[in-house]
Amino acid sequence: MNNIKLLIFLLNFLLFLSSDLYSSYIDTCISFLSPSSLSIIKTKNCTLSLKSCEKLSYVNFIAHYYLPQENKDTSLLLGTITSPPYILLWNTEKIPNQLYKGMSFTIQAVTKNGLQKTVKQDGVFIANKKPDIDTVKIPFEKNHKTLLFENNFYIENNTINASIYSYWNLEGIVFKIIFFSPHIINIVSKSNKSSLEAEILIDPLNSKLPYPDNNIFSIILPLKDSAYASNFKINFSQDGLLEVLKEKQKINFKYHTETEDVNKCSFFCLIPKTLLNIAIKDSFGCNIILRFTDENNNTKSISWINCPEKETYSPFLWPVIVKSPKPLWTSLWILWLGGFFAGFILSLIFGIIYSLFKKRTLTFEKFEQTEEEKKLLDDIYQIINEYITRKDLNLEIVSKKMGINAKKIESIIKKNKQKNFKDFIMSLRIEIVKERLRSSHASEINIAESCGFKNISEMEKYFKKFCHTTPYNYRKENQVV
Repeated sequence: MNNIKLLIFLLNFLLFLSSDLYSSYIDTCISFLSPSSLSIIKTKNCTLSLKSCEKLSYVNFIAHYYLPQENKDTSLLLGTITSPPYILLWNTEKIPNQLYKGMSFTIQAVTKNGLQKTVKQDGVFIANKKPDIDTVKIPFEKNHKTLLFENNFYIENNTINASIYSYWNLEGIVFKIIFFSPHIINIVSKSNKSSLEAEILIDPLNSKLPYPDNNIFSIILPLKDSAYASNFKINFSQDGLLEVLKEKQKINFKYHTETEDVNKCSFFCLIPKTLLNIAIKDSFGCNIILRFTDENNNTKSISWINCPEKETYSPFLWPVIVKSPKPLWTSLWILWLGGFFAGFILSLIFGIIYSLFKKRTLTFEKFEQTEEEKKLLDDIYQIINEYITRKDLNLEIVSKKMGINAKKIESIIKKNKQKNFKDFIMSLRIEIVKERLRSSHASEINIAESCGFKNISEMEKYFKKFCHTTPYNYRKENQVV
């Protein structure tokens, strides 16, 4: 009898052991394939798949997602598959975008002998419905600051108007937030010391991710306490992807608050162009959240984007701020370059005016000759024409023949012909050469010799200087047959 009881005990133990081993085997045999954590689904279809080395009785695919307008979570059975491959294609168009926190999937796998295995995947984002995103251009310098948005708080019987302006300068991006309400200072003083604050969210790279990553920065500007900055990190929990602020960081940019009177107070914040070692580009994502905590410790908030509070932290929905081009006058090198070209153009204009004036003066002087000058010029021409074909004709010969100083003869010719003596002589000889090239068949060597040139090379040199061609080409085009 004792042996039978022992045998039954051993059989039950073996059955339990084999069942436990099989259950462990199932745990390692079944795993979630797709989508993976941090997947961003930008198409209308999402593919869910399960990996299994065991034939299963059936598999249930279940989605858990958030309904922003109703501010609640919900679950939906997407489908059941009874044979491999365990793949399900789900059309996501009927659900809202799953941003910031993301959504999760549960797969319930049941084996042939009734064992159940549940596999869960968290942190999957749906971003296939593009939102209407504002794009705002902000100017350079505060004289033309842009209003980003304007809205109102309603605190009991009081209305608080909030306006946010922005512009940029050489140091960075400037935000000015103004609160206005009758006796707003009294309203604030009745609440706790951090009752009024602004939070500026910056996406320097304009990533448009569904969730804030570690490049996103949050600037907290309390009315009374010190301002501080934080950036984001992501962390998994049973609920999916959660946003967690890092430890506060000291800010190294300009910030101050102003209380102009009992009806108005404002924040001023200059965020440097390099924000905590990440450069802000010419366009970047931005959101601004304003909060007010009343004396009963109830917090009310408004933000630039009109959406549920959780989604205000999703860069996917944030407006885009674009820096307008900087005016040219603000760049020193452009000013220097402009000044240089302006000086060059003015110098060129004055040079042309002076040249025209001088030429006109010379022409005027040319026609303002005295009778004595005219006679003297005629005498010079007569002697030059008499000796023009002589190779040894020079200024000294003309000076001796006329009994006049050589410099005076040079001056008279330059004044009336705008040439020095030698060029004048050569121009006269070239005119003779041109006539002989047109009317005779004499060789160029003979023509050069007969016209007073030392050789043919000298003739060709001056012919090209005054006629811009060669004697040969001139004869070819102009010879009279």
